[in-house]
Amino acid sequence: MRDEIRTFHVLPIDHELLGVEWRSWEDNDYFCTPKDAEIIGGPEEDGIHFVMIPNDKRIFCVNPVGDKSNYVLPVAATFLDFISYLLYCRESLPIARIHGVTEKAFRSMLAEEAALTWPGSEVYYKKKKKSLRTLSAAYGVQPADPYAAVLGLQQAFRMDEIVFTEEYDKVLAAGQEKGVFSCE
Repeated sequence: MRDEIRTFHVLPIDHELLGVEWRSWEDNDYFCTPKDAEIIGGPEEDGIHFVMIPNDKRIFCVNPVGDKSNYVLPVAATFLDFISYLLYCRESLPIARIHGVTEKAFRSMLAEEAALTWPGSEVYYKKKKKSLRTLSAAYGVQPADPYAAVLGLQQAFRMDEIVFTEEYDKVLAAGQEKGVFSCE
């Protein structure tokens, strides 16, 4: 495991609140997780997780409920870019959702999350802010708006840059036979 990921996993932050909770490889063993991927973490939603692949500095979002054109997409050019985007979005899910949404929808998603309140939300937001401050201080980065940069990375990306497992090919072949693509 790369030092930057190892360090990230042991930071005294609430990884779950930020949507970057690390789970074991077995918990992220989806057919579309690239071969030999190093798992950073992810939100507990739809199997989405963030990874680094061998010989590449980019961060990728793996989305098992996507379609064959977007099971794996780059979301940051470097680990530090990913951290700055995480600081801006205050959690990882908006980063994962940039693909396929307009800028207006992206901004609306961020505003809606920031405006949510419920009994006990003060404690939730206080813990989240503390984790974000700790994360910023640990890496010496500030929040950066990810929208244009992530779209640019994704537009330049070619899926053949990714090495997948044999299971990926089997699932795609089965999906072609049935006329569907899914992780079922």
